[in-house]
Amino acid sequence: MSDKSVGVIVPIYNTSQYLDKCLNSISSQTYKNIKIFLIDDGSTDKNVDKIIRSYIATDARFTTTKIPNSGQGAARNLGIEHFLNIDKTDYILFVDSDDYIDENCIEELIANIGDSDFIWFDFRYKFINSKPHNHPTSIENYNLQNKTIISNKEWLELSQNMNLHSFASGCWVMIDVNYLKNINLRFLDIHGEDNYFGIVLFAKANKISILPKKL
Repeated sequence: MSDKSVGVIVPIYNTSQYLDKCLNSISSQTYKNIKIFLIDDGSTDKNVDKIIRSYIATDARFTTTKIPNSGQGAARNLGIEHFLNIDKTDYILFVDSDDYIDENCIEELIANIGDSDFIWFDFRYKFINSKPHNHPTSIENYNLQNKTIISNKEWLELSQNMNLHSFASGCWVMIDVNYLKNINLRFLDIHGEDNYFGIVLFAKANKISILPKKL
């Protein structure tokens, strides 16, 4: 088992109905060397604070801060600064507060990232009160289910051929902190901040690990 540490960044805004499931999925990871930073982005939902406090009280790996509402990009940037400069970790992972991860997710990512700049993994769509649908995920769109490593050049060529209208990648990458430091990448304060972040993250990478498991 690796001794690498993983910082998990969770921006939260008024999502109390999903938050417990989200945070429980992180706290119950089979991989234990993790730190979880919860950024309450000015929630007006009182239950958010209650749920955050319950995790802070029972699991020392959780820390939190509350900021005036600034948007998801700003909240994630705060998380990046936290794990780059204050509570340093080897990798960072974003988990949105209305998402959840499988209990072996981080263990799988650590086992498969190797010396890549980041690892790109797959996910399942889950919508409340609607039938399952078969939108392809990003890895399926790129037809990379059988690949384990690609270069930025391969990714750019595939992207060009696919005529995609967006390439958002917040929550399905675990990133080497040194790589993030080297390229000095942050989220922009705009709608669709994931697109800019994802495109620059992929375009500058020397080596990208792919894990086609839906975690």
